[in-house]
Amino acid sequence: MSKYTSTQNRTAADQADERVGPDDNYEKSHRGEDLRALELKVAYNERLNQELSDQVYELHREVASLKRALKTLKDNLERRDEDGLQIGPADEPPPHY
Repeated sequence: MSKYTSTQNRTAADQADERVGPDDNYEKSHRGEDLRALELKVAYNERLNQELSDQVYELHREVASLKRALKTLKDNLERRDEDGLQIGPADEPPPHY
């Protein structure tokens, strides 16, 4: 006997449930497990995505810091050149001193 009266509307899923064969019961029982497995995969991927995003952000900050340091070094070298100061061995005393 159907769980619906003639006045109730039935969805396609409800109609399919009434046509369950012997193998369909097995598949229906594992739908929940499959759904849970997919939810776990999505949660794992979301966490991994966030971790990777955090790492990219930290690397971006580090690269910006290194660019500033490099610019400072370049500016210092340019100032030394403009002031006529020698860079390298001319500034160093001979090794026997």
